[in-house]
Amino acid sequence: MGEHGVPYQVTQGSMGERLPVAVGTGVWALLFVLGLTLRTELAESGREWWIWTAASGVLLGIVGYTYLLLRRPRPAPGETAPSSGYTGDVDDVPRHSAELTRLRRQASENLINQRIRSKPGVGEHHGDEVP
Repeated sequence: MGEHGVPYQVTQGSMGERLPVAVGTGVWALLFVLGLTLRTELAESGREWWIWTAASGVLLGIVGYTYLLLRRPRPAPGETAPSSGYTGDVDDVPRHSAELTRLRRQASENLINQRIRSKPGVGEHHGDEVP
């Protein structure tokens, strides 16, 4: 939960998700190049499979990064795309904006509705009570 009980919004495709995938893919690529330069030594010691492990790490990293790019939210027809700096996170909303006030109100109403639904209704019979 964020400030004032407002739940954090998980952003899709923000750089916060893509950065670790990009860094990990880069590390695998570096290890692949290093493995290719040391191929003869790795083959002599029976560790040539390390090269293909690094290659599969690069390949899976590219697949993962592509997936994160493709699942980014797209604007509906007629909507304008948010600015490139906008991630959809609650931290992108100015602290005293109408949007943040709306988000807080909505979170409070959701919490109240959940509590109301979890309480037994008035006049309901629960089996262990005498009617």
